Amino acid sequence: MADFEQELAFEEAVAAASEGRGLTAEAVGEARERARDLVDGGLAAGMAAMRDLSLSIGLPAPRVLFDVIVGAADAPDSRKKAWRRRLAQMSEIKETGCIKVDFPGGGRAFIFLGECGVDHDLSAELDKIYRRVPPERHDEIRKHLSMLVYLGRAAYSQMMAKMAPLLGAIGPRVPVPEGAPPFDYAVLGVDPGNTTLYLPHVPGPRRVGIYVEVGVADEK
Repeated sequence: MADFEQELAFEEAVAAASEGRGLTAEAVGEARERARDLVDGGLAAGMAAMRDLSLSIGLPAPRVLFDVIVGAADAPDSRKKAWRRRLAQMSEIKETGCIKVDFPGGGRAFIFLGECGVDHDLSAELDKIYRRVPPERHDEIRKHLSMLVYLGRAAYSQMMAKMAPLLGAIGPRVPVPEGAPPFDYAVLGVDPGNTTLYLPHVPGPRRVGIYVEVGVADEK
């Protein structure tokens, strides 16, 4: 929040906290303390909610790609099942967030990350939006795509750091070609052809791509 807006919020909170009280110095001072608590608490709650929303949008990246790592590891199924149970607890956030796009005249679309294959058709997904908004808004949509990729990479990095001991134990079990360096789970690729996120050193079709749904419920 800008300083000016924060000051307005503070003064409004002072007025609310002192309403109905006598205008003594003691009363106003108490009201200001109450107002500061209200403003600071609201800002903290708002920032926490924004962090949770950003993480919920990006979480499909670590959810899918950590599972790819487990699947590629040379280990018994029982061990992989135990790893997957632990990775499933990496975040308290279980839902998948999205970015909303409102259409002229009503209606909306929801853009989100999800598991896909190597041949994910991003153009087909974006056509669901592009044919419903004027050309001058296409740059806005492309910025949303960049934000989704950024949040996916950010969530992957955040969860990678949180689950580093476990991933560090799994990584050496992922086979690599003879003469190649050991598998590095920190290397995350972005395919320029369809903007999918993938693990360059793990062969296979599973990736994370961008999807669009039109006319669905507010929460994905």
